[in-house]
Amino acid sequence: MTDTIKVPISGVIGFDPDACTGCGTCELACSSRSGNIINPKWSCITVHYDSTQGEASHDVCIQCRYPSCLYACPSDAIAVDEKTGARYMDQDKCVACGSCQKACPFTPDRAMIKSREANGKNEYFKCDLCKDQDEGPMCVRFCPSKALSFVSARNRKKGYVDLEEADQNKMVSPMKHDFFKPESKQEK
Repeated sequence: MTDTIKVPISGVIGFDPDACTGCGTCELACSSRSGNIINPKWSCITVHYDSTQGEASHDVCIQCRYPSCLYACPSDAIAVDEKTGARYMDQDKCVACGSCQKACPFTPDRAMIKSREANGKNEYFKCDLCKDQDEGPMCVRFCPSKALSFVSARNRKKGYVDLEEADQNKMVSPMKHDFFKPESKQEK
């Protein structure tokens, strides 16, 4: 057995289901990142809203502490952004084998890694916390009801789920699902 590659904890998208109206603005904002297409199918975040019950949930990559997708990728197409700690996909290295999607502990129930056809080939994509955007994740910036928040790595370590509560020094439910730890992958 070899050592597991250690990856830094990253920020994550926080979600307040009571504030979410199910409008889908976050999906449209996310899908517009490429600048070419605005379509919820190209969004890294998916909102589920039951208008009869007034209940909302969302699916977005939680940036696992032990990212199975990264460990499963045979072409090293999933990397860790040095600045944000976000796990992201390098499309130039991706061979579209789907190993990352199969390795995600939320697949198939809640697809965190999605696929689409682009440029004549299947392309996999996931939330990278808009690592190239100085203003932070687009879904958070454009959410009209403020149901989404960006939780920094520092506040995630402390168990805060949104910055306002972190600023008020209140502890809330810690982020879940950081316990996924693969057996191993050789360090390169």
